[in-house]
Amino acid sequence: NWFVTYAVYFFTWLLIFIVIVNPPFYDDEPPLVEVVALPGVQEPGGNITIVAKITDNKGINTNDISMVITDPDGNTTSLEPDVFEFDNTIVKYVFQNPDDILDEFQYELTVKDVSGIETKKSGIFSYDEYAIEVASYRFENLTHNDDIEIDVDEDVSTENFRVYYTLNNGEEINVNRKNPQIKDEYETSPVYEGWVEDADFTMNAYVEVMHYFTNIPKKYNNTIQDSETYNFTTTEDSKIGDDLPPVEYNWTISKQPDNVLNYKLPFYRFVQVPGFEAIIVIAALAIVVLIFKRKKKDEKK
Repeated sequence: NWFVTYAVYFFTWLLIFIVIVNPPFYDDEPPLVEVVALPGVQEPGGNITIVAKITDNKGINTNDISMVITDPDGNTTSLEPDVFEFDNTIVKYVFQNPDDILDEFQYELTVKDVSGIETKKSGIFSYDEYAIEVASYRFENLTHNDDIEIDVDEDVSTENFRVYYTLNNGEEINVNRKNPQIKDEYETSPVYEGWVEDADFTMNAYVEVMHYFTNIPKKYNNTIQDSETYNFTTTEDSKIGDDLPPVEYNWTISKQPDNVLNYKLPFYRFVQVPGFEAIIVIAALAIVVLIFKRKKKDEKK
């Protein structure tokens, strides 16, 4: 009987202690903040999307979220909560650069939870006229196998990004890398659908940067548009426009089409977090129940 009494006492207090030191009763952890600037390098005329995933065991005080942006000249802009977009654990702000200031900007995001515990996260982004550049050894009388190179500043994103272009404001045409392992050099040619022989074209080049936060199946993205347009003409060549343009790698199927891009883009990731505290609580409850059952059984005897 003494063992049963002390066992019940021990596991009851163990259960109480586990509950008290875990949410929502106890809080000594700062908010967990993951923030990204999309893109990391933008062309003049474009914007920067700063998006953050914020989690906390007791909750976030949205009135205590702020950001300071410092431009290349050292001028600061303080942003209050009313300029942010909120969507559950996601906070987003779109930075405009109406004066087309070039060079590096800094930002610092400050977040407080309902207990007043603070987290600060900082980062950089920049504006550059040469974030995207299109090069070709000739722009007139192109044949199906004349290469057109698109160079992209790899700092536009720490992740892979999609490079594409349009012809005469038509459909998007994705571009492969020259080398699948090198993320700043891309190459295309008039062999792809969208091009036709003996015609004039105006090309606009773009980059789509994207990011997925862990366990959130939503793509956050932004686009860079080359501030320069490019004019091409094609010659008479029946092979111009013969091939299907490259398509994105499809993470949901095993067999990919032959014209898949030679690099993979970011995709949604699900990570299951082990509930160690929940396992301990369940085990403690089970032991307490078993002890009580045994005690009642002994009393009947």
